[in-house]
Amino acid sequence: MEVRTHALDLSAAGAISELKAQTASLEIGLIVFNAGGDTAGTRFLDTPIEQWNALTRRNIELLTVACHHFGGAMVKRGRGGVLIVGSEAALGGQGGLSIYTATKGYAINFVAV
Repeated sequence: MEVRTHALDLSAAGAISELKAQTASLEIGLIVFNAGGDTAGTRFLDTPIEQWNALTRRNIELLTVACHHFGGAMVKRGRGGVLIVGSEAALGGQGGLSIYTATKGYAINFVAV
């Protein structure tokens, strides 16, 4: 077994491409998604839209694309696993955290198969 680390801003626009590039030569056996705090904690219109876009890129887009990419390889090999760590925030909205709670609601529904 081998473990490698690589610092990567998962909310950056090119994060998924960099993640794929960094792992291209590896056989990924387990993915643990445990990213996703709300860095704004403010009212929706009091925060620049790019900050909300970064939050949804990390908590929705990256999660979806990475599961499809790495999950497909795992299915072909017949082994591997994905662990998505959730949040009780998924169970209901909260003032100042509406986008975050919505992304966590997405994740809980995404894995409910």
